[in-house]
Amino acid sequence: MLYLIGMTLPFPQVGVPLNESFTFSITALVGLLFAFRRIGRDGLTAAHKAGLLMLGVFAATAIARHPVASFALSLGALACAILPFASARLNAGELVALVKGVLVGLCLTLALMSLSIVTQALGATAILGPLAAWLIGDDQTGMFLGYIRPHAGFSEPSHLAIYLGVVYVVMDLQIRGGRRLLIWRSVAALAVVFTGSVSGLILLLSYVLARWAGALRELLVRRGSMKAVWRGVMATVAVGLLIVALGPDPADLVEEYGWRFVKTLDDIESGNIVGSEGSRVNAVLALPDYWDFAGLPGFWLGTGYANHQAWLIDTYGHLSESATFARGSVDSLLIAVFLATGFVGFVAYTVFLAIAFGTRVLAAQFSVLVFVLLLNFSYGYLIAGLYWHLLFLLAVTARLCSPVMYTRAPRPVRPRLPVRRVSETC
Repeated sequence: MLYLIGMTLPFPQVGVPLNESFTFSITALVGLLFAFRRIGRDGLTAAHKAGLLMLGVFAATAIARHPVASFALSLGALACAILPFASARLNAGELVALVKGVLVGLCLTLALMSLSIVTQALGATAILGPLAAWLIGDDQTGMFLGYIRPHAGFSEPSHLAIYLGVVYVVMDLQIRGGRRLLIWRSVAALAVVFTGSVSGLILLLSYVLARWAGALRELLVRRGSMKAVWRGVMATVAVGLLIVALGPDPADLVEEYGWRFVKTLDDIESGNIVGSEGSRVNAVLALPDYWDFAGLPGFWLGTGYANHQAWLIDTYGHLSESATFARGSVDSLLIAVFLATGFVGFVAYTVFLAIAFGTRVLAAQFSVLVFVLLLNFSYGYLIAGLYWHLLFLLAVTARLCSPVMYTRAPRPVRPRLPVRRVSETC
């Protein structure tokens, strides 16, 4: 089951469509089976209990103000979505099976990405037939280096980039693997570049910088070895060489990403909430607007779980459809949770994530903490199975590859017996 979870993870759109936004994927089915089996064997863990507490707090924010029918179905779907993540305590052998599946899924994703880009370059997208919409999407997702940004089975290119970024992190955290894992990391990073996703690239670069900062801290403060630093140097050089060898003209690449970064900075400065970049970087602007509208109760309890869409549409519906707020959504999970469930729900959500990952693990893996935090600002679908399965993969790898798991407990000091002369003991 773990192998299947890893292999089917990059195909969240393959399954039974529940509505226009969500699909009950193969990964969701296998993940639920795995979680129920693990609960039947080990019982409820601290993560399961924290998840139940979070669900209870979410329900409490809405039950006194909204009909139960307005949030019950969403809450039930969320309970199913978080079960695999809350069951993420695996052993080393199980991690091996999961990573093997991830590598197969990565190979399939890279093949689909290549097919999407190459057929566009050759002007032969007609040979894809009905798969064209699934692999390429449409030009509404934007052009990048002369081709439509690939979907490769995901709902949008940014989700593809996020998946590839998570795979990079998983490969980077592995303790053994050497040159083989270096190649996989390099390929995953290169694929992120070709998605044309600014959010995916920022996620990846932020993780790499945090990883380097941690390695330098170990070197300078704790007098660690140069091994971790050299790994980062080798990976960066390998990605650079691959981009130069296989990619387009570096000047074109810098120009494509450069104007998007400039646009993102302009959106931050102007407070623009229209468009992909503006909807993400300025998602936080919804919070003060709602607090002005609802006062102190709005800060503590939000709009009520699963009932923030109506307020967003009423407030921002006059904007164009390219504004996420106008469609009743928020492109940031942390902001969406705070808006819908207030401060109490926000605390319950963050506590659940911390317990499921392990507070000691997050403290030891600062780069993982940074990545998860930024992931919450880049993804906007709380009950999507893809998000929770990506967290499942990150939590399993971070826990089993964390330095705290390899720190040996000190040996108990045995009391020394008094030395006696042979004549005294005979």
